[in-house]
Amino acid sequence: MNAQPKMDAALKVARCITKLAIHHPFFGAVAFRLDIKDSVDVPTMATNGLSIMWNREFVDSITEAHTMGVLVHEIYHVILKHHLRRGDRNPQGWNVAADLCINPMVLDGGFTLPEGALFDAKYDGKWTTERVYADFPEAPPTACAWGGVDDQPGAGGDQLSDAERALAEIEVDEMVQAAADMARKAGKLPGNIEEIVKEMAESQIDWQDKFQRFAGGTQPEDYSRRRYSKRIYAAFGAISPSVEKVGVGHIAVGWDISGSVSSNEFKHFKGELNAFIEDCQPDSVTVIFCDTAVKSVEYLTQGELLEDVVIRGRGGTRVEPVFDYIEEQGLDIERMVYLTDMGFYCDPKNEPHYPVMWLSTRPGQTAPFGELCYVKV
Repeated sequence: MNAQPKMDAALKVARCITKLAIHHPFFGAVAFRLDIKDSVDVPTMATNGLSIMWNREFVDSITEAHTMGVLVHEIYHVILKHHLRRGDRNPQGWNVAADLCINPMVLDGGFTLPEGALFDAKYDGKWTTERVYADFPEAPPTACAWGGVDDQPGAGGDQLSDAERALAEIEVDEMVQAAADMARKAGKLPGNIEEIVKEMAESQIDWQDKFQRFAGGTQPEDYSRRRYSKRIYAAFGAISPSVEKVGVGHIAVGWDISGSVSSNEFKHFKGELNAFIEDCQPDSVTVIFCDTAVKSVEYLTQGELLEDVVIRGRGGTRVEPVFDYIEEQGLDIERMVYLTDMGFYCDPKNEPHYPVMWLSTRPGQTAPFGELCYVKV
């Protein structure tokens, strides 16, 4: 009996996209928004957020079911913005960390993957890619033999500017929301995708309003021309009276300096802390930098801004040492804000007597106590 002729690679990819559109409409809708093309520039399959490039020899070497699984694997890279989040991390290590996060989700969706797919039970699906990467030893682990995620190129093939990156993130959000709406109408939106969409919606909440209501004092506000609003000046070039708040007392700020917190998150934390100091004029701010132990402390008087931050630490994450330090030093504070990516466990029985707000860069988490606010970085 004659053997069946091998299916053409392009036809195999096209069949997979059609099946995704029919049976898995979320992934099908995302696939239709991306440029999926044959390329000799990638050895297997990869994405840069704009395209999914596949190699003909690789697709010829695997089954149609595995081809579909790898396509979904690459789509997960895109919807989780792995092409936008690497920063200055090692590309191979970042790719491995991303694979460890998404491969369990691919299998949970009923897809299959070729031999060599990366899994580790330690990363139980609740770790962010940044946290997985930070958990690696210095030498990055061996990458998977197939698949890949590259940084999205900017104009002219250069690195993305900050403005381009912000626009690219918005475009991914819009694509995911539209694909989710389509799948939801068909009654076929996967549960883990529902969680991703929920996190995106949470990130649109004006967290600054929530943050300032928590820490902004209890007395009536007024306007002052002694200080102008630097935010309005930066945005519009106009001198505007700033908001003067009365009754903002002594604030403690816990600052997570563990290895899972990126340099971009550090810059964001510093900017928002200084904006809060300018707007609310607390009597004092005590900034306590901690990974597994308190590494340094900055004491700021009223109106004093945090200058250059020298990070000493970058180990694991524990938050208890910050609360212990406040008690041991007898600091008279009225409330506390903790800047973190929520990569820790804290016993809720250890709730302090003062109010605490966790300002987190990691969505979808639960605070051990106090109030939780998600800030999109």
